[in-house]
Amino acid sequence: MSSMAYRFSDTLKWQDEWFVDLSSIEKLLFLYLYDNCDLAGFLELSYRKISFDLSCKEDEIKGAIKGLDKGIFLSDDGRCLLVKNFIKHQKNLPINPENKSHIGILKRVDLYINKFSNVTFDYKEGYLGIGALKPLKRGTGIGIVYSKISIEEREQKFKESLYDFTKYDKNPNGLYLPEIIREFFNYWREPNKSNTKMRFEMEKTWDLKLRLARWGNNNFGKKNNQLGYSESNKASAN
Repeated sequence: MSSMAYRFSDTLKWQDEWFVDLSSIEKLLFLYLYDNCDLAGFLELSYRKISFDLSCKEDEIKGAIKGLDKGIFLSDDGRCLLVKNFIKHQKNLPINPENKSHIGILKRVDLYINKFSNVTFDYKEGYLGIGALKPLKRGTGIGIVYSKISIEEREQKFKESLYDFTKYDKNPNGLYLPEIIREFFNYWREPNKSNTKMRFEMEKTWDLKLRLARWGNNNFGKKNNQLGYSESNKASAN
């Protein structure tokens, strides 16, 4: 017999204008999604299973999902959904990367968040719909986390994060010459079609030091030494 998962339920939802205005099937579906999503609020959609569980037609379920647009996010391919305030109502905000249960949430976010081009994630606020928001805050190596700053500001922060690795007069201990850093930066700053995320922000994991080391190894080969990439650095990247 499998163990049951116990979850918090916000009883005040019955006084919330949005919830009150939902149809009966929309209310039932929302409760179903809340009980069946994973610990981060994600659920792989199976209209056949949901319609069976709720004794409804698949078309009714699809219509109800449209009616829940203010409470859920649909993935770009329509195969997955996200309950917007789930982790908030489960008392899991703010996210603490050192909390074992929160690490599990972050792993699920890493697995699914890139399926939602209209959603970003913030340690303090949870899921945010793209509009006034967005990225880059690094977590614990578990993935990219996002906050409310523009893509231009994030690009500048990304650029500044490369300064310590750049070899020039004021930083003789830098590992890479400016040419390498410039090419690396230009490649990873490329935005997606909606201009909401840069290439590196769409990676599931991101360690700047290791990415630079791989860039030096893979792209420059025997030129490493003359470009300021030492053999000792090369060894540390393997």
